[in-house]
Amino acid sequence: MCHGMRDHACRCWSVVEVSGLFKAGVKQNIAEKGEVSMEKTVLQPDNVAKPAGTYSQGVKVAGKTLIFVAGQVSVNAKGELVGEGDMRLQVRQVHENVKAVLAAGGATFENVVKTTTFVTDVEEYRKHGDVRKEYLKGYLPPSTVVQISRLARPEFLIEMEAIAII
Repeated sequence: MCHGMRDHACRCWSVVEVSGLFKAGVKQNIAEKGEVSMEKTVLQPDNVAKPAGTYSQGVKVAGKTLIFVAGQVSVNAKGELVGEGDMRLQVRQVHENVKAVLAAGGATFENVVKTTTFVTDVEEYRKHGDVRKEYLKGYLPPSTVVQISRLARPEFLIEMEAIAII
């Protein structure tokens, strides 16, 4: 089980079966090698400002299984910090960790419907949006970025959690 304060990266993932929870969207159909199929409709109402960054205001999805990715920090599989003091390297490692957890649940970044990212310096984080775009190709899920004074360990600059549906 994962808890907020920890000395190492949490590598937990949860799968929850749902049915009838989401109404089918029609704008985008994602299929991974014919095995994973989901319909997503990006929500951008005219009375809400268009996103200023790499995200969507909302998404309506249809699928069967939810995957919840716990907050991932910049450590490798051995639990070693990657990119001490380097936001760019930490952004990349965090995305690699999320990618690995998604794969363990049978998903990819194309299945992500929401991310929440905690950073210690939002201005520095914004400089590395190109790294995020390497992982989130085309579809940009609804996302929240929150600046906080520190994470579970002072050397962590970023932590990201995700929700995916397959």
